[in-house]
Amino acid sequence: MGVEQWHHLMAQTVTVEPRTALDSYGEPTYGTATTYKCRVSGKLKMVRDSAGLERVCTHTVYLGADVEMTPADRVTLSTDYEPRQPPILAVERVMDGGGHHHTAVRLS
Repeated sequence: MGVEQWHHLMAQTVTVEPRTALDSYGEPTYGTATTYKCRVSGKLKMVRDSAGLERVCTHTVYLGADVEMTPADRVTLSTDYEPRQPPILAVERVMDGGGHHHTAVRLS
């Protein structure tokens, strides 16, 4: 079953900006923003971040698209959430028998 059959449950949107570089001050710069349909779920969960440390995930964003992203990228949530640009702890591309199903983004 493809993720398209779950799109009716994805009533929210999230904007994703890929990190492209660091500027001369060591601050990240980001590329073109893309908006995706998603489902934001607020639930505490222990996850491992990109450094392998255990961290508390407060929200998971389920993207209804095949999105290649990393924890260095930036997400912007709708105005219903605070903070609107939380740090990304981990990104998981979830597969099923037909290939890529959805992308789960774990936020701090």
